[in-house]
Amino acid sequence: MSLMKFVIKIIGKIVFFALCSVCSAQVIEGHVLLSTQADVNSFAGVSITGDLIIHGNDIVELEPLSTLISVGENLRIEANLTLQNLNGLNNLTSVGMDLVVDSNGGLTNLDGLNNLTSLARRLHIRNNDALTNLDGLSNLTSVGGELVLEYNVALANLDGLSNLSFVSHLSVAGQVSITHLDGLNNLTSLARGLYIGNNDALTNLDGLSNLTSVGDGLVIHRNNSLQNLYGLSSITYVGGHLGIKRNSLLTNLDGLASITSVGGSLSISMNDSLTNLCGLSNITSVGDYLAVRGNSLLTNIDDLSNLTSVGSDLFIDSNVLLTNLYGLSNIMYVGGSLEVKSNAVLNIFCELYPLLSSNGLQGSYTVADNLTNPTQQQIIDDGPCVTSIENELLPEDYHLLQNFPNPFNPTTTIMYCLPEAGTVSLTIYNIRGQEVTTAQEASKPPGTYEVQWNGMDRIGRQVSTGVYFARLQAGEYNQTIKMLYLR
Repeated sequence: MSLMKFVIKIIGKIVFFALCSVCSAQVIEGHVLLSTQADVNSFAGVSITGDLIIHGNDIVELEPLSTLISVGENLRIEANLTLQNLNGLNNLTSVGMDLVVDSNGGLTNLDGLNNLTSLARRLHIRNNDALTNLDGLSNLTSVGGELVLEYNVALANLDGLSNLSFVSHLSVAGQVSITHLDGLNNLTSLARGLYIGNNDALTNLDGLSNLTSVGDGLVIHRNNSLQNLYGLSSITYVGGHLGIKRNSLLTNLDGLASITSVGGSLSISMNDSLTNLCGLSNITSVGDYLAVRGNSLLTNIDDLSNLTSVGSDLFIDSNVLLTNLYGLSNIMYVGGSLEVKSNAVLNIFCELYPLLSSNGLQGSYTVADNLTNPTQQQIIDDGPCVTSIENELLPEDYHLLQNFPNPFNPTTTIMYCLPEAGTVSLTIYNIRGQEVTTAQEASKPPGTYEVQWNGMDRIGRQVSTGVYFARLQAGEYNQTIKMLYLR
């Protein structure tokens, strides 16, 4: 071998080993904690095999981290009071496990994360008081685990998530400045759950309009400006718990009309403006318990009429305007106990006859603190609500049903049932007991009837806002309901 070739070969080996040494030095084994700006300034590495934790009161910028391209496990950016941006992470393309951005008081944006396209596990963005947008996540397409957005009080929108098409679990909670969820439009399914809670300014869920299934629980809780659930109208299946709770302005459940079964429990509780359960009309089975509780304006549960089985307990309690249980008339199986309690004007129970007479109730029976409280045997002895006579369905007893809608403006409908022919008088009174008008006075054959009242008194004047009473007299039967008129 010539001297020149020998020298070249030796130089090549030296260069190779030098490069390998440099590459090896740029891979940092184990976990890295950066707790001061000095720690950040001295960082030199391309990748970290373990966690990278950035946590320090005096860290103001991350530019010295610009060589970093991957973190093998978790990236945690936490409690950095003076850090305003993440620009030093611009070359980061991979995080092996979780990304957590939590309690960074001065952080206004996430722009340094714009090369991240996917996360294998969780993404948590929490308690960042100055964070106004998520635009730094605009290239993110999937989160293998849960996406949690909680208590970022200045966050005004989720537009930075517009390319996100997959996430296992989604939680949006305590986002007091967010009015809509439009950045989530590309989500079509959630393998696990959906939680939307304590978002005081949220008015609609339209950003979830392409979502078709939720593998586990779906909970809409304490969103005090939310008036409807139309953004959930494409969901057909909920695998776990379905809970609609304490949404003070929610007036209807129509956005749930495509759901046919609930794998877990179903709870409709303490929604102060909810008057009916129309959106639940296609649900045929509930895998665990069913609870309808404390909905102060709920007048009927008729839209549960396609429900045939409840896997565990059935609770109907503290719905103070509920007068009947017609929506339960097709339930043939309750796997646990039945409790109907503290529904102040509830006086019709014949809808429970099919369940009780067929021994479909597997647990205990409790009926208490309603207007009437029949025993299980009394309901069985009284028989079903209607009987078939000459191919016509006729009422078995007198009933005056709660008006709907209630509250109302300008018109409401009042229904009543007659088991036999007779003279009927339906009279409207004000809260002082003074007669306002006679809505109907006529002789009627047996049947079910509807009467509309348009809020006018006997001489055609519009009545004022307030409480009114409708009294039905038919033979010896006399029953009164309370109505609320709002101008």
